[in-house]
Amino acid sequence: MGSESGQAVLRFYSGLWRFCRNAAILWDVTRPWALLLLWAWAAWPAHAQSPDSVLLTVYFSERPPFSVVEGQRGLILDVTKAVLAEAGVRARFIELPPRRIIDLLRVGQPDALGIGWFRTPDRESWGYYSQPIYQDSPLVAVVNARAIDTLPSPLRLDALLSSGLTLGRQSGASFGAAVDRKIRALGLVPLETMVDVGQLLHQVQGGRMDYTLLPEEEARYLLDHDASLNPGVVLTPLADPPPGNLRHFLYSASFDRVLATRIDTAIDKVRGASTSSVATRAPGP
Repeated sequence: MGSESGQAVLRFYSGLWRFCRNAAILWDVTRPWALLLLWAWAAWPAHAQSPDSVLLTVYFSERPPFSVVEGQRGLILDVTKAVLAEAGVRARFIELPPRRIIDLLRVGQPDALGIGWFRTPDRESWGYYSQPIYQDSPLVAVVNARAIDTLPSPLRLDALLSSGLTLGRQSGASFGAAVDRKIRALGLVPLETMVDVGQLLHQVQGGRMDYTLLPEEEARYLLDHDASLNPGVVLTPLADPPPGNLRHFLYSASFDRVLATRIDTAIDKVRGASTSSVATRAPGP
């Protein structure tokens, strides 16, 4: 019995050795092709996957009427969902402060995008943009009621920026390329705050800053939906506002360019189907 068991063990290890030797020879022959297939699988881009397998992270900030966390709705969020559905891309939506979104995209997150961003030279130095998805109304000033009498009427943008009053804005935000250039040329340093735009208006009301600039549809929405801001701030049209800013999807440099092209094609289709909300000003809320 012991002899038979020993012979069985010997046959097992002998067969295992022959298998491993043959496998090693086979691996030497097929290794270049196997490695090529492995590399191709690892490098298979998101755009070459079936649409249902692509899952993007969409970053947005609470900013009514453009984006509202409750119900994940708003002028920009609704357009975003329509575009991604047309592109056949699944998405999860995550709300973060603007500065945090910029930080995540700047470091190169490849499977994410930010929505509703203006073009700026700084952002174009590390990321890139989609075609426009929305165009704002022209900017208006929202001014502390105690400061409004110090301003001329009609109010021009240069006069407002040169008035000596303190301009406030969200941290990391832009007023658009034209206004940002004027601010830099005048040497102004806006007072930045980490709060949302609704709370920023309360800071204008409280005197922490004297005014801010907002697209008209946003300013009117906030004033209409927060009675506590009246009469503390005054919505003041500008006599010479620049054209409304175009808003885009913002990608990191690592985002797949072919997938971005597919999304641009979807933007064109959605824009053609609803020119009132994509790349043009939607009716006021």
